[in-house]
Amino acid sequence: MEFWHLRFSSDGRHPLFPTERARRAAVLALVLHAGPWLVAFGIVDDHLHVVVACARKRAGKVRRAILLGLRPLAGLGFEPSFIKQVESRSHLLRLLSYCIEQPAKHGLAVHPAAWSGSCFSDLVGARAIDGLALRVPEVLPRYRPADARRAAGCPASGVAPLDDGQILGIGLRALRDAAAFATCAHPRLEGRSARETGARAAVVALGRRAGYRDQDLAAALGISREAVRLLGHRPVDERVLGATRLRLAIMDADAKLWRR
Repeated sequence: MEFWHLRFSSDGRHPLFPTERARRAAVLALVLHAGPWLVAFGIVDDHLHVVVACARKRAGKVRRAILLGLRPLAGLGFEPSFIKQVESRSHLLRLLSYCIEQPAKHGLAVHPAAWSGSCFSDLVGARAIDGLALRVPEVLPRYRPADARRAAGCPASGVAPLDDGQILGIGLRALRDAAAFATCAHPRLEGRSARETGARAAVVALGRRAGYRDQDLAAALGISREAVRLLGHRPVDERVLGATRLRLAIMDADAKLWRR
């Protein structure tokens, strides 16, 4: 199996995806155009790195598809993209860590574990995007979430997903934000797509388990109590629920520990 490192930089090194909404749209574009071959990715201020597992001919097609998918989102041009073969297993491991470390390497004011532009959250289970199954377990079977946590500068043991009592204490806004992150939905859950609807259903499911009242859930989500009732009957992927709990724990640790 061959591996390829792709890099895309904005023309003039202008900021590519400066908002959370734009960054999530870029991640979804990567999933759409490179999902079956994705091993790792890391988006920072003016460029992004992507690692794919496929033949050289396919890698070239993936590179072009990613570029065409990102251009409308970025609203600016790109420099000629870079493609280089990954030479060894150790090279692949370094690239995986490199993608995770990007926010720290470029001095961004966010902890790498809390950054939405890298594959870290996908590797540790803090995000569950439809259509994304990174090929890390296949190509690096010994790689573990603890390895990703070390690359991000977190304790190898990680943080425990928040339980119902902790969710009740942390607040509905944080729960809404975590569910939106876990599904790569609109940051404020605006819109009626399946992604936003699924995130709202996760908020309702976890919120009810934690003891929030339907009227509180309705107010937090900006919907009616009847809509909350209907969402309560909607099946929710357990991966999304688990990812939301873990994202909440990461947000909590970032606020209390990592920013000190």
